Amino acid sequence: MRTRALVAGITVAGCVSLTTVSPALVPSANAATPWPGHPHRELVSYTVRAGDTLTGLAVRYHAWTRELAAVNHLSTRSQLRIGAHLRIPVVLSGHHHRTLTAKQRRAAEMRARVARAVAAVKARYAFKHATSWRGHRDRILVPHVVRRGDTAYGLAVRYHAWTRELISLNHLTRLRVGQRIRIPIVVSVMRHAEAAAIKRAERAARAASPRAAKKATSKHASRKKMIAEGWRDWTMSRSQVRSLIIHTARHNRVSTRLALAIAWQESGWHQPLVSTSGAIGVMQLLPGTAQWMSLYAGRWLNPRSTRDNVLAGVLFLKYLTDLAGRHHSDQVIAAYYQGMTAIGKKPHWFDDTKRYVRSVEAIYKRLS
Repeated sequence: MRTRALVAGITVAGCVSLTTVSPALVPSANAATPWPGHPHRELVSYTVRAGDTLTGLAVRYHAWTRELAAVNHLSTRSQLRIGAHLRIPVVLSGHHHRTLTAKQRRAAEMRARVARAVAAVKARYAFKHATSWRGHRDRILVPHVVRRGDTAYGLAVRYHAWTRELISLNHLTRLRVGQRIRIPIVVSVMRHAEAAAIKRAERAARAASPRAAKKATSKHASRKKMIAEGWRDWTMSRSQVRSLIIHTARHNRVSTRLALAIAWQESGWHQPLVSTSGAIGVMQLLPGTAQWMSLYAGRWLNPRSTRDNVLAGVLFLKYLTDLAGRHHSDQVIAAYYQGMTAIGKKPHWFDDTKRYVRSVEAIYKRLS
């Protein structure tokens, strides 16, 4: 059955959409009261204004046009008089649909965006007229009409097939434009590629959200700031920094465990750090120490570069080891923290130096 919007004369379906503003947002609506015998309805008082129609009010208040007409003893073809008082039966499910919080709406939009992206990927991997290949459990045959530029290898890559199987199945010597062939798709490979494509589509859909775009903009600004401050390779992960320390220590014949323990104590293998005393980076070097170690490296070392910072720290450990001796690793650790006065036959260590040495030695044992 169809109902006609009065006054305006617009024909619409009898069931109207429940997706517009809630009654609480309409200025002429009074407090809602229950509708006896209708557990999912509330009656809202309304005064008719110029341009109002039954259908328009039903859409605005999440109601059904026929119920609105019946509760006010009107027909769906009745005209509304300006100033008349109506009772509008609001459908509670439609009303509460608009009471979602902004966070819930964003989450719903995100889910819908991701679902559309996944559906598009699956549609790409839905081959029409595909048939099984007898004797080959992990293959399906898909028809293809050769186009200009097609090659056997290119089709095999595009359809996740083996080039030799494609050539053998179709008895090919060369491809001709318009030729009809069958492509033996490897189902397991195709499913793996589909799963990977779905993950990429989901990431792209999430990144398309306004919040993700704002976060990406903030990240870009932070990156520009870090570059402007002279930081280099600061995005290396802890595992990458650990590998860098091991490689640099071995190359310079320094104990890898000692270098790792010192670096963990100083920074937790994290580069973009500056202490209150001005120590920088993974090895927490003072600019003067990095400049001093540049003489041993044969080039200028930038303490804000992860690679240069690790190299300078390892060279400093090598210098201290040569000075104290390999059998006095505790003095090397103390000197790294306190300075040259921590090395000698009867060195004087400060209390915080002693705590530092104990902490590094504990890390050293755990690394072993």
